[in-house]
Amino acid sequence: MMTESQPQRGGDRRLGVAIALAATLALSGYAWGPADDNPARAWLASVADPGCTAGGAVTNRQTPPMLYRALASCVRAQHYQDGVLLFARAGSYSWYDALRVDSDEAREAHSLLLAETLKSVDKRRRQAFWMVAKATLADKQGHQAICQRIQAIGKPAYLPDYLSSFATAGALTRPLDDEAMWKTAIAGYMHCPTDVLVIR
Repeated sequence: MMTESQPQRGGDRRLGVAIALAATLALSGYAWGPADDNPARAWLASVADPGCTAGGAVTNRQTPPMLYRALASCVRAQHYQDGVLLFARAGSYSWYDALRVDSDEAREAHSLLLAETLKSVDKRRRQAFWMVAKATLADKQGHQAICQRIQAIGKPAYLPDYLSSFATAGALTRPLDDEAMWKTAIAGYMHCPTDVLVIR
């Protein structure tokens, strides 16, 4: 199994802390004020709501803002299990983007998108979804099934244009289709084994 590597400037550690912070803020119902200058709101608003995208409708051309908007729709519709896959995919993709767009802002986007998404739904459904997500991912078979789905769909096939406001000149310097970087992302975010053969 691959050993998790560190993106530049300690990004993996920051992302791990950020995901916990995002969950805490979202579950508490914390609201970003206008002065907080939260770009995640603009990213989410820039894409059409795809509805609760489930199963085979999820593709590797969907950006994290698209996936997170679909997640919010699933939570509102109380389709929590569909939301778990979207949560895992969106987080893995935004982690991958934070690796290939090597900036502090890109790493922060990983947590901002999740927090903004979850605070857009009511507290009762938000907490119910989080309970299902934690139970699914804590279960060995449930976690394995999610990892297999993520690996079967594959690494992102889009350019991270939604992060263009953060990508200063020369920031996109890493290979955009690097397989090792993708393995780092899914191992770092979802703790998925990366030495498993996936049959498509």
